[in-house]
Amino acid sequence: KNILGNFDDKILYSGTVITEGSCKGIVVYTGKKSRIGHISKTLSHLDSETVYQKETKKLSELIFKIVALSLTIAVLINYFYRVDTFYKFLIYAVSLAVTVIPEALPLIITFSLSNGALKLFKRKVLVKRLPSIEDLGGIDVLCTDKTGTLTENNLVFINKISLGNFDFEKLIYLSINSLNHKDSFDKALRNYSTLQVKHHILDEFSFDPVRKRSSVLTEYNNKRYLIVKGAFEILNMFDHISHDQRAVLSKFNHDESEKGRRVLLFGFKEVSNDTILEKDENDLQLEGAVSFEDQIKFSSFDSIKKAQELNIDIKVLTGDSLETSFYVAEKLGIVSSRQDVVSSEELKNLKGEKLIETVEGGKVFCRLNPDEKVKVIKILQTKHLVGYLGEGINDAPALKVANVGVASFNSSDIARSSADIILMKKSLDHLIEGIIEGRKIFQNITKYIKITISANFGNFFALLISSFFVPFLPLLPIQVLLIHILSDIPLMFVSTDNVDKEDLEKPSKSDFDSLLKLTLLLGFVSSIFDFIIFGYFKNFGESTLHSTWFFASILTEILIIYSLRSKRPFFKSSSPSMALAISSIMIIVSSLFFLFNPTLMFWFEFKETSFNYLYLVVIICITYFVVSEIVKNAFYSKKPAKIV
Repeated sequence: KNILGNFDDKILYSGTVITEGSCKGIVVYTGKKSRIGHISKTLSHLDSETVYQKETKKLSELIFKIVALSLTIAVLINYFYRVDTFYKFLIYAVSLAVTVIPEALPLIITFSLSNGALKLFKRKVLVKRLPSIEDLGGIDVLCTDKTGTLTENNLVFINKISLGNFDFEKLIYLSINSLNHKDSFDKALRNYSTLQVKHHILDEFSFDPVRKRSSVLTEYNNKRYLIVKGAFEILNMFDHISHDQRAVLSKFNHDESEKGRRVLLFGFKEVSNDTILEKDENDLQLEGAVSFEDQIKFSSFDSIKKAQELNIDIKVLTGDSLETSFYVAEKLGIVSSRQDVVSSEELKNLKGEKLIETVEGGKVFCRLNPDEKVKVIKILQTKHLVGYLGEGINDAPALKVANVGVASFNSSDIARSSADIILMKKSLDHLIEGIIEGRKIFQNITKYIKITISANFGNFFALLISSFFVPFLPLLPIQVLLIHILSDIPLMFVSTDNVDKEDLEKPSKSDFDSLLKLTLLLGFVSSIFDFIIFGYFKNFGESTLHSTWFFASILTEILIIYSLRSKRPFFKSSSPSMALAISSIMIIVSSLFFLFNPTLMFWFEFKETSFNYLYLVVIICITYFVVSEIVKNAFYSKKPAKIV
């Protein structure tokens, strides 16, 4: 049933769940032409690629261009000036190209995200789209609703005021809707009322957010009463109300709203018909008002504090009144004054820079409809990485457009399908934990990129350039590939590494331009020490150079992990994960097996070498580590907030 006069308001959208009543209708649109089909079509055209994916793609393209250009020049030089060794050099160049490409990156990312998703699932956070965890760590603005997220979504009867025209306790009992048992107001009234009055409900309409009221037509003591209860905004519906009564009710509403409570007005009228007509809701007699309280979740205080410590700007988007919204936000420490609260009416009257400035500065946005929530989120997205917590059908495009869309488990189907993350329990605390986990994952993936580029580029250019200064290859292709395989094993466990506390205090931001500068700088340092090894050991013959450079490459690639895993100096950084430490030791020990085990030496074409040479290699590598630390610390001291 629908008592609204506007035809547009009588349209029933596909996907709607009918919770009460009955109706007859004519199907007008189906499939893609329906409203839900239109929303689905809109979602299919939206870009779901994360910010981190876009930045990584740019970096990969740059690496490919540098490697392709370097190898092309080297191959051409070798072809024209060293024709006799061109075929060997071509194979050598291909092996170098393979080593410099961070082919383990997809595996590292997938493992990190999958491991993070498993941890989040244990914390009641279900990740639908793995890459969204990367952006989850970068969120600096989190938009959330109030009811059910910051509060318990369990209204409790608190206070009442009666004008004495009717037995108010009976009127409260008679106003309770019999069809919609999920209505939070009626649920609170049932818990409050102890009366057992015999009456017969003839017709009723549950609470409607557009009408802002509910109506019940009931037969009691052989009389028929139309009872209406609704938000304070419907006060003007009651014609028979004196100036004094209006003042009393206004004061009650003001006082209760100041305490964060929601107020419903109660009115009634004796009628003769057996169905509710819209015209009957006029000329009602006002009886009184009742206040309800939706208590703030105890966990919300902790969650908001954590969010502020993590430098996340919480913005509350709600349909509740200004007073109620302000009370909850003030208690939680989100706002300090009413100037931080913006109403939908204010937003409608703003345009351009003033609108952007208001949205940026606002902390709580009240009386918003779904379209206005989308508008606020889109404005914020121009300067921020935005997370959005929504659950309705009309929230679906906003969930898709937001950098990270979050829906609760009991949201509408299309909202859940559009969201990146599902909260199994609608609590801000679980989402904050997810953000922390996202930051850890982001930091460890970025560690891998820094380490592998700086180590691989250093070896790449050293091996490429040095090949022109001796009549033999500095390393055989199979040895180059062996270095690459062995050094990648501990790198895979970087995804399990511990993260410094300060890296979790701010939203993760990718800055690959600065990252590339640092890695190329350290790659240059690595090349210098590679040339030192090359310049010294080439005089002892081909086999000695192969063995010593192989061992040096393994050591330098392990050592650079422990330098670049933290922005702090090595001795002040957090301890490495057990998996990373054990794998590093195992690879160093394994490299010695390849140099001294006869079978492995034969397979990988190594010749026996002296331990004295390896001792010298260790000293050179430790010096390299110290120099790399000095360069890294000098770089970060100039750019403390740029590289992550």
